[in-house]
Amino acid sequence: MTMLQEQHARRSSSLVFPGFKDGSPLDREAMRKAIRQVGLSTEQASIHGFRSTFRDWAEDRTPFHREAEAALAHAIGDETERAYRRGTALDKRRELMNAWAAYCELPPQLDNVIPMERTKAAS
Repeated sequence: MTMLQEQHARRSSSLVFPGFKDGSPLDREAMRKAIRQVGLSTEQASIHGFRSTFRDWAEDRTPFHREAEAALAHAIGDETERAYRRGTALDKRRELMNAWAAYCELPPQLDNVIPMERTKAAS
């Protein structure tokens, strides 16, 4: 919450995390830079991996499957459903993100990890 309050205080647009250009969101390079700053390579962590982890967790551990899709900015339903979908499900999305934050703060469970080695493709 402190970080969000600080972002809100110095905002230059309606975006929570704006990019360098006025009115534009952070670009992919910003996330790649953040990955490198914590000491990981893009082989160890990826933007898609973060998004996929969140989506899998939401599907397996919460009742908020559709809200997870919205949180990832995915289109929900077919054309007809989208035409009638007027709400934002903001309260459900807030609950989803609070649950995600609580999950991310848990200590890592390392007793169920199976190391996998990469294999070189046959020539």
